[in-house]
Amino acid sequence: MEVSSNGEKSYVANQLSTDLAWNDVMMDIAGSYPNHQQVKMPKYKVSDKLELLHRSGKRTYTFNTYNAYMVNPHSLTVDNSQQTAYQSVRSAAFFSHTNTSLGFFLKPFTVMMKVGLQVFNLFNQRTYGYTVYSGLTRTSKEYQLRGRTILMSMFFHF
Repeated sequence: MEVSSNGEKSYVANQLSTDLAWNDVMMDIAGSYPNHQQVKMPKYKVSDKLELLHRSGKRTYTFNTYNAYMVNPHSLTVDNSQQTAYQSVRSAAFFSHTNTSLGFFLKPFTVMMKVGLQVFNLFNQRTYGYTVYSGLTRTSKEYQLRGRTILMSMFFHF
């Protein structure tokens, strides 16, 4: 969905989008190790892009941001006559690129100051886990990985 407005002194545009996908599979395996398997692999993404420009006399102000959140909660279940095994892999990430600038028109030059911030994987979380059920016994293991990157930049243009 996109909304925009372009006036004499201001411009605003906002674009919101989603991407949702499901890929589920069930199968029965015969042979020396017969089992039933079920895989669920959904993917979800939501993103927003905002642009703002405002002019006032000899000054110009801009603000731009792009944000996206993605999550992939995947799981696998394997059933046979002796035990049930369950495995899950969940990854989630947030990305943001935001900058703002202020410009002055000084004949015959333009002076512009720009500050930006990029964030990669702010909420990045990858969770791996598995559980094996065998009769009354249950064995489980889970661990997480988290990595983040934050970058700030400043520019001056003459």
